[in-house]
Amino acid sequence: MSATDQTTPVVPAVYADIAAVMQGVSHVAKRDRNTHQNFAFRGVDAVVNAVGPKMREHGLLMLPRLVSEEVREVRTAGGKASTEVRVTVDYVFVSSADGSTHTIRTSG
Repeated sequence: MSATDQTTPVVPAVYADIAAVMQGVSHVAKRDRNTHQNFAFRGVDAVVNAVGPKMREHGLLMLPRLVSEEVREVRTAGGKASTEVRVTVDYVFVSSADGSTHTIRTSG
């Protein structure tokens, strides 16, 4: 096989977009504080404010898709009624450059 017969694999644009966003957002500080249990955390707003502009800049969309949901009544350690919700969500990343996608599934 000659060098001219070899082809370079086509990499979907979604991966380049994800890499560009990751390069543009190096760290999200833990600036919020849970005073009840005394720990620092990075809130959703901090993450969205850091990542959102870079995603828009690189034409990367993230579309959440509910896969499953389970709702049940539970009791707290103190005996109070509460509700527990378990979900499985697919986060579909879409490149506006070529429509390519990458899906990440998570449960919570």
